[in-house]
Parts: sequence; structure tokens; C-alpha cells
Amino acid sequence: PVLTLYFMKGCPACAKNKKAWKQAKAMVAGNLKVKEVEQKKTPPEAKVSSFPTMKIEDENGVETKRIEGRRESGKES
Repeated sequence: PVLTLYFMKGCPACAKNKKAWKQAKAMVAGNLKVKEVEQKKTPPEAKVSSFPTMKIEDENGVETKRIEGRRESGKES
């Protein structure tokens, strides 16, 4: 399984999301791979249209969880 952050450079919401991303990475450490994908390199098949977006995909690449928009903490709102 993989936790991925899709972000856009210069995006104010993405900048404010840094704390939540750091917390999410710490929560999954050792259990999931973690990667960051910049907006310019986001493949169309990722179906990401808002930034930031965090997704968890299983070992087959199937999305199991998606969180869109800025988070100031690791808690979902």
C-alpha cells in the first residue's frame, strides 16, 4: 500500500497542509510506502483535480482512501 500526497508548488492550501502531511507520514511509517507527486507530474489516471489531495492505494493500485483539500492537523474535518 502507498500513501501519496498530490500537491502544487506555490499553492497556499498545500503550504498550510504541511503539518497534516507530516502527521500522516508519521502515522503510517513502517506500514505504507509514502510518496509526493507535484501537480505537473500527476498522471491523468490518478484523477486528482484539487490540491492538496492525499490518497491511499492498495498493492493493486486501487484507491482505498482519499482526503482532498487543506488540513491543518492530521484530523479529518
